[in-house]
Amino acid sequence: MQVMTSKLKQPTNDGEIVRATIDEVRSDRTIDARHVLRRLNDWKVRVHRLFDFIEDELGDDFTYDRTGKHQSEEELVQRAGLSGAAVPALDILRIEKPAGSLRAIIIPRGLWVIGANGRLDLRVLRGGLRQDQYFLIDKSQPLSGPENADWYLASAADRLDQQPLTGELVREVIG
Repeated sequence: MQVMTSKLKQPTNDGEIVRATIDEVRSDRTIDARHVLRRLNDWKVRVHRLFDFIEDELGDDFTYDRTGKHQSEEELVQRAGLSGAAVPALDILRIEKPAGSLRAIIIPRGLWVIGANGRLDLRVLRGGLRQDQYFLIDKSQPLSGPENADWYLASAADRLDQQPLTGELVREVIG
């Protein structure tokens, strides 16, 4: 079973990532635009690798479209004074089965999330009007490197029930 986490990482410490995020977003702190850009570029690489992992796990039975883009307009980006042109665009992943029929969509929502090193929204269409909503959250420490990403999946109905993101879980939820 492949897990979308670092094989050598330390166990997740939710308290540490909460403190790290709060320290970063405090309104009394001076914002370093270079630091914000480093975080945004790291986020882009982690999201890209996550999408590669999901595509590899789902395989050729699905088609994928990453042409949609998301650009962060979060408070730290604004406080850093970054122009839209300076902010890296992140892919939005559309997953189709059969081709042309949307099965799921994954949209980056925020990098500066208390208790996470970024969150993406996963919406899975089940047929008719039924759909399930999930969150993909990275519990790695900020700027610890894309190879240390520590992805979890949580249902929007129960955000506290977070499961490590495995290939099996990807296939179960989307496939």
